[in-house]
Amino acid sequence: MTATSYLLALGLGPAEIGVLLLVAVFVFGPRRIPEIGESFGKAISSFKKATAADDDEDKETKKESKELAETTTTSKEKVEV
Repeated sequence: MTATSYLLALGLGPAEIGVLLLVAVFVFGPRRIPEIGESFGKAISSFKKATAADDDEDKETKKESKELAETTTTSKEKVEV
């Protein structure tokens, strides 16, 4: 989903988005808008990397849990025999 579709999902149409952009230019000035966009992009990139790392940790934990469960089952079978 793109940024525009998120804004449209929030009930913001093209006119409202345009007004928000104009307000941003008046508040921050035309020189600071690219800086703000760059920092926003870096923040999103950092968030995506952190989320991906967390997903990798979850997969690794699930794999370890599965291996431990298999080991426990094998150990139980040996004890019962």
